This record gives sequence, structure tokens and C-alpha cells, in this order.
Amino acid sequence: MKEAKVLTIRGQYVLIDRELAKLYNIETRVLKQSVKRNITHFSQECMFQLTTSEIDALVSQFVIPHKGELGGAKPFVFTERGVVELNRTLKKNIDISSLFNKPKQDLVVTESYDILSKISVIRGLSVMFDFDLAQLYGVKAVRLREQVKRNQKRFPPDFMYQLTDEEISLMVSQNAIPSKQTLGGSRPFVFTEQGIASISSVLNSEKAIEVNIAIIRAFVAMRKMLVHNTALFQRVENIETRQLTHQIETDKKIDEIFSAIEERGIKPTQGIFYNGQIFDAYLFVMNIIRSARQSIILIDNYIDETVLTMLSKRAKAVLVTVYTKKINKQLSLDIQKYNEQYTQVEIIEFFDAHDRFMIIDESEVYHLGASLKDVGKKWFAFSKMDVRALDMIHKLHK
Repeated sequence: MKEAKVLTIRGQYVLIDRELAKLYNIETRVLKQSVKRNITHFSQECMFQLTTSEIDALVSQFVIPHKGELGGAKPFVFTERGVVELNRTLKKNIDISSLFNKPKQDLVVTESYDILSKISVIRGLSVMFDFDLAQLYGVKAVRLREQVKRNQKRFPPDFMYQLTDEEISLMVSQNAIPSKQTLGGSRPFVFTEQGIASISSVLNSEKAIEVNIAIIRAFVAMRKMLVHNTALFQRVENIETRQLTHQIETDKKIDEIFSAIEERGIKPTQGIFYNGQIFDAYLFVMNIIRSARQSIILIDNYIDETVLTMLSKRAKAVLVTVYTKKINKQLSLDIQKYNEQYTQVEIIEFFDAHDRFMIIDESEVYHLGASLKDVGKKWFAFSKMDVRALDMIHKLHK
């Protein structure tokens, strides 16, 4: 049997969808499609979708090499009960006991520490604040400082130093510190990567060792990111320098850069299109459709050949399901002819929706103020919603 890493996430032993797909000897998208078709069998006790911070933790611990491998979709993880349901759904049988009864040391412990966002650069060094470290270690900041003071020889100036008043004011202005009042009148200490490595020797606990490993991996991941993006950072720095001396000229160049970024598919999260912006609105919708790697779910009560034309521009492997209020003879004929030429679109009658929604890869939910066939004809707003796509999908299948 192929090896698979069992992880501990949210206090549960789980397997990532891509690992399970390898065990079943199928593609990850095929596994997800099978789950989607039988979604009512997979409750939260069976599977859940990872958050951004949990994905970052997996990347920092090298469980996932980099986010690019995910194709823009957030992976799902399955509990032991979820794997039992997968066996039934896929009509295959992998040995559950051999997966989940591994010795504890074989498990990769993954917590959703948002470590990378807590790393700051002060005096040219990557550091973490004592109060952030204390929170991660599960101790009070004053206790952490006491332990460090008792072992001062382990923490030379290049391992740890105290911030000046000017540095504190700068950190407050950058929101790295909420306010000076939160410090209780004391100036915080910051720790470099080497200083953090020394903390595990003064906080002698399993929790401290586990957190230290996660933090060091986060520093390693950050260094890799810096190495891979050195050229990009240099270009940004050059832009900022030119902005100080050639404000007008640089503003135009920055506009050109952002336009180029938008053309490469980075979508805004909310906005408004006005009368006559037919092509702009059309291009916006097309970019969302083209961004899909696995699936598109469209909830829209007004579907015609215009919408089908838009959907024909998606990638070939992307599955499309359309939920609409009424399927008349003309629409049925349009769908039939469309499916004879293009990758099939499934259409389902659905009477519970008033607004329009588009769900991309079961992870991104867009709310649209107009039907796709009418975008740009009148004012309409759009927004990328901070909701769980899986919850919406569950309700669609009820």
C-alpha cells in the first residue's frame, strides 16, 4: 500500500484529498467530483476545507511544497469516518486501520498558527515580538521574559533586543502593535530566528518544542519566498524610489503595472459596473470563469445562449452545474445542442434563490447583482463573499 501522511488538524486525524487520491489511484478532481455528487453523505465529521492559515502552516512544514500546486483551490481533508464514506462512494477499499493506527511519532502535527504574519523586519533582521511568541507558546509574556532574564547568557544581542520608543511608534503606525497602551508601559523584546531556537531550552515543554519547530519552518519558508522573489522586490523598490522624484510619470507606470496584473487574472473582490460598461463587465465575468480549475456552480434564474457562450470559454476539464428557476423548451434545446459540441453542462431546476451566485472550485463564492446575460447593461454590484462555499453546496443538495 502507498504511504500517506496522517495529519492532526483541529484536533482530528485527517488525510488531505490529494494524498487519498494517490491511494485510490485516481486524480484529485475525480475524487472531489465523486464527493460532490454524494455531498449529503459527507458531514463536517467526515471532511472539512482547510483555511488559508492552515494551508500556510502545511507549506511552512513542507507537507505541501507550495500553494501553486493547489491550482488556486483550497484542499479538503477527510477524517477516518470520511475515508469510510469514500470507500463506499468510490466502491473501493483502502485499509483504514493501517492509516489511522500509526504510532504517534509518525503523525505530522499541524496547527493553524498564523506565524508568517507575525514576523516583522526591524533593524534589518526578521524578528518576532515577545507577546506574539508567548501567545503561541501558551504562556504569559511576563513569564517568557522572566525565563529569558534567568538565562541571559543564552540570548546575546543578535538573538534578542529591546525596542526603542521610536521603533515602538513605527510598529504602532504599521499596526504590528495595536497601541502603546497594550504594552502596559513596558518596551517589548524581539527575538531573531536564533533567539527563538534558544527559547525551547528555557521553556522546557512539549508545546514549546512543537511551536519552535513550526516557527523555524516558517522562517525557512519566508527565506525561500524572499530568494524566489528577489527580482520582484527589487522592481517594487525601484518603483517607490522613482515615485519620490517623478511622481506623475511613476503614477502612470504604476497604473500600467496594475493593468498588466489585472490582465493576468487577479480579480477584484468587490465593485460596481455602470451603464455602458458592457465589455468591462463581460471581461470581469470571463476572468472568473477562466480562473476555474475544477468546477463552476452558477445560480442564475435567467439563462440563455449568451450565458452558454461564456461558459464555453472555460477550461475543458472544468465541470459546470447551473441552477435556474425554470427550464423551458427553448433552454432545454439550447443545452442539448451545446452539450453535443462542448464539455457538458448540467442544468437543475432550483426555486429558492433570488440573487445570482457563482462558486468557483468549491472555494470562492461571488455574488452578482445582475444575471450573466445582462452584465453591463445597467448598474450592478459584485462581491467576493467571505462565506463557506461547502455550506452553500450542502444546501443546494438538500
